[in-house]
Amino acid sequence: MKKIYLALCIIILGMTLGACMEQNTFSGTATIEFRLSNSSLYHSEQVESGNLIQEPELPSYQDYTFKGWYKDQMFRHLWNFETDLVSNHTTLYAKFVTEITHTVSKQNGVNNLNEPTYQSVVETIEVCVEPKVVVSFALEVAEIFNTLGLSKTGITHFGLPKSNLPEMVSVYNESKYTNVGTLFVPNYDALDLMMPDMIFIGGRSSNLYETLKQRYPNTDIVDVSNSNFSFDKQTKVFENLGKIFYSLKSELNTYIDEFNFSVTAIKQKSTGKDALFLLVNDDNLSVFGSGSRYGVIYNEFGFNPSDPGAQTLESHGNIVSFEYVSAVNPSIIFLLDRSQALGSSGAIDLIMNNQLIKNTKAGQVNAIYILNADSWYILPGGIESTLQMIEDIEQVFS
Repeated sequence: MKKIYLALCIIILGMTLGACMEQNTFSGTATIEFRLSNSSLYHSEQVESGNLIQEPELPSYQDYTFKGWYKDQMFRHLWNFETDLVSNHTTLYAKFVTEITHTVSKQNGVNNLNEPTYQSVVETIEVCVEPKVVVSFALEVAEIFNTLGLSKTGITHFGLPKSNLPEMVSVYNESKYTNVGTLFVPNYDALDLMMPDMIFIGGRSSNLYETLKQRYPNTDIVDVSNSNFSFDKQTKVFENLGKIFYSLKSELNTYIDEFNFSVTAIKQKSTGKDALFLLVNDDNLSVFGSGSRYGVIYNEFGFNPSDPGAQTLESHGNIVSFEYVSAVNPSIIFLLDRSQALGSSGAIDLIMNNQLIKNTKAGQVNAIYILNADSWYILPGGIESTLQMIEDIEQVFS
């Protein structure tokens, strides 16, 4: 009885599938549309079902390189004009690529604790322009998209780590944006579902480069790391983003000019002034020298280090005491509260009211300046964050 029931089910299923196939069978003239990567119509023609499509004249788009016509906007399936036959109305998408140069981290061994070690390697790679499904583990890129308008990019699906998003990018807490893990550890299940065309990685995620390349071979992985923040590096990142998203290029160039103008103006006014950069981490103080992640204070904004011999060996600076600050006796102190950036209450008031701090040259003339934690610690390299960083430094002269 069970065998008869199973046979009947198979027969009914076969008849249903056959009927569906008959209903979906297309005959007659099909419309073939050829669209550029920004979805604008390039060419349209009518072709009889079952025939080949004649390839149109090769398109040009800005200064990009054309790589063929694809059946999908993710450029997974190339149309073969010699073998693929028309079976229905069809839209083909032009794939264009551009070259960018970025610096990536590649594993080069292990240390004495058997932990992986990495080296920086400069690579020139070919990437697809105007990708549709994008993930960014660099929050500064998310901030740039938000400032200029995500809709301008042509991105249809965007994902990023959502844990403790700063106010500047809090709009991405909306459910339409995919949560892809943390800045350090990806949620690979989420990435597998998205199958992104492009993934941006930054300083905190730079060591993921080789892992992501291996796991997603059809995805462009672009490193925008600017860990030891510099405006020169930021310019290169903006130029790469302008190549990938042509619609953003003009505005990005405008901001590059604005930043350079502001930095030059500050440098002219900071000549001869010494400063000390201190990170407040709970009740600890750490100092950053000219070669550190906050060396921009000295290298580009032009302040002299209050302690010229200070060397920064750790990412969170070298821990120092109040007595150290008193001995250095800086004329200007910049304070960055890491705890505030991580969403907890900091100890800025404790530092500001310490008698040794108050007795420094900076303390005596109220030349102690608190920096915006989100801009300096979480989002350096964005647009709004950079404007805030510049505003923070301009406090010295106002």
